[in-house]
Amino acid sequence: MTNIIGQDIGRYHIIDQLGEGGMATVYKAFDTRLEREVAVKFIRRDMILPAQAERLFKRFEREAKRMAQFTHPNIVPIMDYGEYDGSLYLVMPYLTGGTLKTRTGKPIPYQEAAALLAPIARALEYAHEEDTIHRDVKPANILLTRKGLPMLADFGIAKILDLDEGQTLTGTGVGVGTPKYMAPEQWENLISPQTDVYALGVVFFELITGKVPYDAETPAKIMKKQILEPLPRPVQFVAGLPEQVERILFKALAKNPEDRYLQMEDFAKDMEKLAQMDSRPAYPSQPAEVTMDYNDPGESIWAIPSQPLRSKPFEEDKTPTPSSPMFFQPGSRGTAVQASADASAYFERAMQAYQQKRYLQAKILLEEVLKIDPKRRRGEVDIEKMLLEIEEKIPLHRDYGKKKFFSWAVMREIWVINLCFSLVIIFIIFGSLPDMPHALFLNYSYNSITVDDVFLAGFFVLGVFITFIISFWLQWWYLRRYMPISQR
Repeated sequence: MTNIIGQDIGRYHIIDQLGEGGMATVYKAFDTRLEREVAVKFIRRDMILPAQAERLFKRFEREAKRMAQFTHPNIVPIMDYGEYDGSLYLVMPYLTGGTLKTRTGKPIPYQEAAALLAPIARALEYAHEEDTIHRDVKPANILLTRKGLPMLADFGIAKILDLDEGQTLTGTGVGVGTPKYMAPEQWENLISPQTDVYALGVVFFELITGKVPYDAETPAKIMKKQILEPLPRPVQFVAGLPEQVERILFKALAKNPEDRYLQMEDFAKDMEKLAQMDSRPAYPSQPAEVTMDYNDPGESIWAIPSQPLRSKPFEEDKTPTPSSPMFFQPGSRGTAVQASADASAYFERAMQAYQQKRYLQAKILLEEVLKIDPKRRRGEVDIEKMLLEIEEKIPLHRDYGKKKFFSWAVMREIWVINLCFSLVIIFIIFGSLPDMPHALFLNYSYNSITVDDVFLAGFFVLGVFITFIISFWLQWWYLRRYMPISQR
């Protein structure tokens, strides 16, 4: 998109660029009709596949109207929408208090953190009641008003990018998420209200400790840490935290979604209780001096498809405790005994993940079992055979978060490449074997055909056959790797 600063987009005069992230670019603008400053968020045009553009525009209009109906004091409202030069945009109020990201990096009192996030939990509760899951809760998406009140943004982006039938802006089965704040099951395209519970729990952990629970150089390493490593105890970073704070985090950040809060309402109530544990005001009376920061640090990746809102009732309170398996630190029990215990713990979690169709987690856990204990069988389970079965059940994103998607355009490119390759092979054969044309096209008399002619003709047919085999193999490999099972 060309530089639009200083231009008029309808009634909005663009003043300055506030930030740019993985999904959108945000501008500060002046509404000439209402005479107020607004924020205009343009969905990045380079993220839109041409084949998806028409459907996206229709979905954009429908969902923008729907999201504009959201009325909650802690959700940034959508005021207007439109299209300019092929780019879609949303118009929202311009909030001058910055984002919650400016408050991260160093610990803040747990009461203050709870007071900031309790309204966000209520906003998510409202959204879940409207059958909307945010999917990308993080400090950069929590804006602050001039008085320091928190407001959750980007509900529109999360919903608009979610096309029908599992289709999304960037291709089939793909959505949005930020690795540091993604729930373990979110890597496997499994979305539920507990996905937002986990993300908000990560934000709470980050605010009170100054760091996220799992961090690494790449999304793949973050995912493996989430699955294999225990949750760090918050008291390791901030001494003296009440046990109640830890228990809230243990429940919100449970690796199994069924062990988290069933409803966001329950999470919100616990946060509100924490905020009232002393005489501090519900919100900071003197918000820190911050500048507006709409920048997303480029962490958002396209890895999540949209699925219907769902949750399962809890039969009992399964709140993890420091003695539960999620806090078991591999390598802490000695030598041979420790190795056997490690493998058993990972195997048990792998079987649980497999039963819940969290196949990617099951795969990583079983691979870890084989590293610790190379025995192929555990009881009646053949681990290597199960790994092969799991591999067949992972339809997409085996590269864990990279932008990979199926496209018929790529299929056409494969066909063209293989056609050219076949022609090159034919020309090479004809050029290196000058008798080939004579053998194939000029000898019409069976009596004149020699053994050499038959050999050359067979060599030609074999060369063409091999090129077709290569072509079909490439197509099968591409379909097998990137096309969702539902479309095969």
